[in-house]
Amino acid sequence: MTEFHSIHHEHARLAEDLERVRAATRVIRDDGVFDPAGYRELCRFINEVALPHLKHEEDEIFPRAAALGLEEEVLALLRRDHEQLRVLSRMARAWGLDPNAAVLPHDGAMVVDRFVRAFDAHARHEEAIFSELERGSGQSLTDRSVKAIRLR
Repeated sequence: MTEFHSIHHEHARLAEDLERVRAATRVIRDDGVFDPAGYRELCRFINEVALPHLKHEEDEIFPRAAALGLEEEVLALLRRDHEQLRVLSRMARAWGLDPNAAVLPHDGAMVVDRFVRAFDAHARHEEAIFSELERGSGQSLTDRSVKAIRLR
């Protein structure tokens, strides 16, 4: 994340990705149709977008949020959500989510669907928490604003 991007921008981009992933999941789960492009999108989203996003939040955003006064209990709940998402991603892999696979079993599609729904709910929850934190503190969660807070 560069100094001009905020977590809000990141969550908006993730919402767009989630729409594509939801559509691909529905085709596999509900219609039983294996769409190779949609399947690759599922794998890409979970492995290359969602999981790195969680790590970035833990490494960069959560410390900033704590510096702005977010309570440790709230951060602990967000971390627990992150761990639950990681468990779902491991379950999806165990059920066959693999970019080289020729098919995703129905049970695997159901786990991916659970991941997508949980990720969406979590991102919306975070967005509400971080927006409220920014309003209450008068600060942003961008790199620039956090550097300014540390200089005070």
